[in-house]
Amino acid sequence: MASMRLIITTLVLLSVLGASKAQLSNISDMDIALAEMKAGSYNGFAMLLQMLMESGSPIPTRDVTFLMPNDTLLADQTSLAFNALPDFIIRHTIRSPLKFNNLLLIPNGTIIPSPLHKYGLIVSNHGSRNFFVNNARIVIPDVCRASSFIACHGISDVLISPRGTSPPPHSPPPHPSPSPSPAPVPQAPHIAPPPHSPPPHSSPSPSPSPVPQAPPPSPPIAPQPAPATAPAPAPSSSDAMPRAYISVLVLFISAIVVGLANP
Repeated sequence: MASMRLIITTLVLLSVLGASKAQLSNISDMDIALAEMKAGSYNGFAMLLQMLMESGSPIPTRDVTFLMPNDTLLADQTSLAFNALPDFIIRHTIRSPLKFNNLLLIPNGTIIPSPLHKYGLIVSNHGSRNFFVNNARIVIPDVCRASSFIACHGISDVLISPRGTSPPPHSPPPHPSPSPSPAPVPQAPHIAPPPHSPPPHSSPSPSPSPVPQAPPPSPPIAPQPAPATAPAPAPSSSDAMPRAYISVLVLFISAIVVGLANP
């Protein structure tokens, strides 16, 4: 009788152990990570993951690192629509299970790629107490410890959206070089109209001085008749005789001179 009871007890224990083993085999790494998130005061982030998993959304559940805002930060996301939840979760993931000691090996300024378009996670590594991813600092590292395929860390802020990616707030953003401002278009100077003044009175032009007229031609003066000269008085007969002798005498003397010159 006692041996029968021992056999029954053994069979019951074996069945219980088998059921527990079957139940443990059905528990995934994601289930364990969700339980650790809820225990670490990240219940809101765990609920978002569960909702998306149940709706069949394509979110990573293995080989992933979750960067989790706390419940207070998530409560402020009142404008977050359900169809935007997948992008919100993917924005807070790294497609590799990185414990915090692995993150500290990433050089400062590294950009971790993201499946989201035109988005990346900029690492600012200034030690374990000042490790930033974009605008958020890791405040509680290694919330998920049980699984080697899933890592999760608590962060100080919700990561900014892809359109607003910027350097973390503790480092001054680069100052853009001032672009040359376009040269101002010269404005035409405003010329005030001249004050109205009455038109000047034209002074009468001086009349031209009269041109002196030539005096009328004097009437022609008839030439005075020359005075008639009185004829010389004819020689008297008494004067003609001596002159005739003188002439004969001159001819005679001339003939003598000629004869003497030609012997």
